[in-house]
Amino acid sequence: MKGPLFILGLHKSGTSLVRSLLDGHPALTVLPVETHPFQHFGYEIHYNYRRQFAENRNREDIIRHCRDWIHRSNTADDPLTDSVTLNLFDETCFAEKMADISGKTDHRAQDFTLYWNALYASCHQGRNIPEDTWLCEKSVEHAEFAAELKYLYPDAVFIHILRNPYANIVSLRRFKDKTTRFPKIDRVIQTMDNSYYYLLKNMRMLSDYHVIRYCDLVSSPRETLTMLCEILNIPFQDCLLYPTLLGMPWEGNSTSGEKFAGVSSTRLTDWKKQISPLEISIINTRYRALLELFDYDQFSMKGSKFRPVKGENPVRYLYNRLILNLRSI
Repeated sequence: MKGPLFILGLHKSGTSLVRSLLDGHPALTVLPVETHPFQHFGYEIHYNYRRQFAENRNREDIIRHCRDWIHRSNTADDPLTDSVTLNLFDETCFAEKMADISGKTDHRAQDFTLYWNALYASCHQGRNIPEDTWLCEKSVEHAEFAAELKYLYPDAVFIHILRNPYANIVSLRRFKDKTTRFPKIDRVIQTMDNSYYYLLKNMRMLSDYHVIRYCDLVSSPRETLTMLCEILNIPFQDCLLYPTLLGMPWEGNSTSGEKFAGVSSTRLTDWKKQISPLEISIINTRYRALLELFDYDQFSMKGSKFRPVKGENPVRYLYNRLILNLRSI
């Protein structure tokens, strides 16, 4: 097993698309679902939508958490989830492969690899991860743990997918409240804060940490994926232009519900019709440096952030404005 290659980024930033584009390349072994190893092994996690306190978990606890996750993935049928993996895994095979987990902190790299191999084997008729391929894993909270992953796997490469923050805040709040209501904005802000903080920190401190802008990927997929192949020292193949899940066509998990068969830039600016003055104010105030660093144009605010947003009831309005006032946003 080479690498691994870790795909990082906010929810709804394009990480699932990147994973699905890499899925068909013969030099890559792509795990079909987010694996969340730090969560299952009991680490403290600050990324808001995966948040948990630290727990001292023994070997049996770790195995149980991993098995529960595979079972949930095996029974999930939500089209907006990371990937639809209904009935994809052989749970008996997974349990058998997990038997060698030690649960010891000083064996963490070995245990993570065993976990990933068990997941791979459970959807590949018991076969182990091919030794001559890059293992590709995507979990949204991994920017928080990139330094530890680099320590555990010195040859690891990181690809951080960055979407225009204006577009990302719209897609993220729609994803996390699938009704027509406007959500509590503090959870969205905390999640974006976490991801952007570690993005900038990891860029400064880690080698092999690369940022791909989502807009570049969908506007120039061949050029962007050729660059990624050069980083991994593998040949570009046309299969990289067509998203798949374990070799089968992947139709996406967009909050719009729109299905696709390839990479398209047609919806890059849809956020301009959906964003509120409140969200524009948050991005312009909180992430101005990020916009400048990655050459995103600052969007002018039309209207006041104190104007109610569509779907924001009176109680939610008061909650959101109080939160923003207390945090000086």
